[in-house]
Amino acid sequence: MLTLAFLDRHTLLETRDLDELRARVAQEIGRHDMDVLGPARDFDTRICAASLAGLPLFHVSYGQVSMEICVRDLVQDAFMLVVPTAGVGHVRRDAIPGRCLAGVC
Repeated sequence: MLTLAFLDRHTLLETRDLDELRARVAQEIGRHDMDVLGPARDFDTRICAASLAGLPLFHVSYGQVSMEICVRDLVQDAFMLVVPTAGVGHVRRDAIPGRCLAGVC
């Protein structure tokens, strides 16, 4: 499993509220449609962020649930690279599907 332990000291948000997560992601990265696909009681999100040579890095964990995420808009001049650190990620950009496995896209 790929780890981003250095980001652990840079927590932006910890929440179990999906609407709060959506609002913070929209503020920091851009609008994403997000839905919890597992039991809501297992949804436990943490967003960590840091800057590396002026490049913002984010790590978002969702707890023990699967998520459906569709990127709608990114902040201006943004490039998004998705690297799952555990599990499987299904990524869509305005209905263009992609699939990533932990550490391999």
